[in-house]
Amino acid sequence: MAYVVKKPLDIGGRRRAIGEILRDDEVASGSVIRSGYVAKIDSKIVDIATAADSPAKGADSAGKVNLPVLSENGSTVISVAPESISEAVRIMQLSQTDAVTAAKQSEDADMLTVVTLCESNKTILSAVRKRLAELEAEDGGSEGEA
Repeated sequence: MAYVVKKPLDIGGRRRAIGEILRDDEVASGSVIRSGYVAKIDSKIVDIATAADSPAKGADSAGKVNLPVLSENGSTVISVAPESISEAVRIMQLSQTDAVTAAKQSEDADMLTVVTLCESNKTILSAVRKRLAELEAEDGGSEGEA
């Protein structure tokens, strides 16, 4: 399990910033979790962050990060801008209401795709998938008119 810092705090004599990802062994105390300073996140987020920190392994020539997409039909890869990954992590830290609102207003299909890979909240997932479908319909409609 991994955790993301929601409010700045000191752990092990080191200041931790909002959005920083912590390993399980760094959050030894359950009281830190209960305090609301950190939140559990899916281990897929850690993989994404690791890929973003290691451009030689996880990035393509355009500076995008290659993310694995695992499914029942096998594994594929999508290329996503690091900014989209950062925004996805930010969205997943919001309250359900705020995350749904942000998803509805987003124009970043890559960010929405990252959220669908990592988010487990069904209400947020539904809003994100609906917005992705709308963006795809807009793209399809504009391509047909050109």
